[in-house]
Order: sequence, then C-alpha cells, then structure tokens
Amino acid sequence: MYISTKRSFGILAGAAISVAACGGDDGSAGGGPSGQQDAGNVPSGSPDGGDGDAGTNGDAAGAGPGDGPFTLVYAGTTVGIDGRPIAQGKAAFDGAKMIGYEASTDERPQLGTNQVKEVSGDAFVALGRWSGGATTGKFYEVNGNGLIDLPANGGFHYAIGSFTDPMPASGAATYAELAKTVATVSDGSVAPGTITGSLAVDFAGASTKLGFSIVLDIPGDATYTLATTGGTADVSASEAELATGVIKGAFYANLQIASAGAACGGSCAGVVQGFVAGPGAERVALVAHVFNGAGGSPKSVTGAIAFKR
Repeated sequence: MYISTKRSFGILAGAAISVAACGGDDGSAGGGPSGQQDAGNVPSGSPDGGDGDAGTNGDAAGAGPGDGPFTLVYAGTTVGIDGRPIAQGKAAFDGAKMIGYEASTDERPQLGTNQVKEVSGDAFVALGRWSGGATTGKFYEVNGNGLIDLPANGGFHYAIGSFTDPMPASGAATYAELAKTVATVSDGSVAPGTITGSLAVDFAGASTKLGFSIVLDIPGDATYTLATTGGTADVSASEAELATGVIKGAFYANLQIASAGAACGGSCAGVVQGFVAGPGAERVALVAHVFNGAGGSPKSVTGAIAFKR
C-alpha cells in the first residue's frame, strides 16, 4: 500500500501532503504499552548485519549522536518520506548505525536481517541506509504484518540527530557536503547511483529559510534535480519552510520537477524533509524522494545527505 494519512511534520506545519506508507499516528514521540521493548533497549546481540562502511564521502563512520531527544527523517522503499520527533532513549545505535527506533506503538521498526550501509555519524547527526533483508518490530500494517522488505539496491534511508532549538536569530551560512548514502530506486531494480548537493541558510529564528539544490543521479535511468527557487544564491525566495509543532529544527519542501526517468515520467513530485542539528546549527541533514503518484512506489528514487557548516 502506498498511500498515507500519517501526520508528518509537513502536515504539522500546514503542508498539503504526507507521503509515506499507511499510518494514522499522532506524530508524538514513542511510549508503547508497558512491557513493550523500547527501541533504546534493543539487545546488544541483535543482528545488525552492518558492515561498518564509512560515509560515501570517505569520512570515518564515527559514533552515534547520543541518547536524544532527536529529530528523525526517513525515505525509501514502501515507507515513502516522512519525519518524526524521537524521545530520549527511543532510538538504538550500534556505534553510528541506527538499528531501531520507536515513534509510537505503531511505528517501532528494528533493523532485523538488514545491513546498515553508507554509515556516517558524529556528535550531531547520523545517517545510513537499511537494506538487503526484512525489518522486525512494527511499521503500521505494511505488507499485512508491519514488516518492511528492503532490497539490497533499495532501502530505508535515514538521518537522525540532535535538533537545533532555538534556531539562531540572525546570520547566514553556507554548508558543505559531509556524508551521504547512495541514491536508490525503491524496488532495487537498478544499481544505486549518487546524491550530491549544495545548501545555504539565512537564519531568522522561526522564519529561518533554507535554499538548496539536491541532485539524484541513477545511471541508466535519469538525473533528478530538486532545487528551491533561488537555490543557494537567493535563499529568501526558497519554498523550504521550517516545521512547527512537536518536531524541532525541521524543514520541508514540496517541489514539482520534470524528468523522463522511471520515477517521474514527465512531471512528478520531489519532496525534501530534513532538520538543522547541533546547538550552533553545525549540521543540516535531509532525505530527498522523487515519485509519481505515491511515495514509496516501486520506481521512486531516494537519497540521504548531511552537510557541515
């Protein structure tokens, strides 16, 4: 199923769409019934299957961003694209690898038999891609059992980190690439490609604006460019808005793009969800998702990328 009524931070901020798999949660952080295993208490012997990859920028994988609370954004196979506030102790890490989280009783997936690929992390943010197996825990009622099958060349791309709150009241900053996953097609039918990008921020508290250009290149298919109006040169013109409500430091942009690629077929949606991380806005991390019809559909294209100030 590739439709959603889940409350993403885009909806909390007044956006018109949330594109993810089936849902119905309230966007609140965690808190399952007593006796339910917290994501933060996943046994250390859980099979993570990770290979210790550094980020694709060559940086060491590093350590995880602590115990939270966090902002999490994710996109990819079946799940579409969305974001969540994650309460303290409700995300589990093996080093920099996120191996589970709990956003609600209906959304508490764990790594299961997947590997964690393109791992990168520091004190502010961690990102990676679950792929090549099946999740455990629960992700609503997807596939009739709440478990997500993730092909090796597809996956669940994520970025999680310690959000910036409050946002700086003034100033401007240009950010450089820090780490990223590969770019994938949701059904895993082609080899992964690349994600690249540039990003700038004009800080103004709750009115902060972000401008960016994100390029997803899938060899043998197409190149997909998700760019705000004005890009990094004129951030004031950007469509990217800060979210409001329970999720902190987060932003989103719902863009229309044109491409002849399989994910698009002419004109389609390009959605970016991300967050500013660190007490001094040291990082920005995001996921980008291109799709025609519904997020998470078989030919949708996804990548995750983090930037440093």
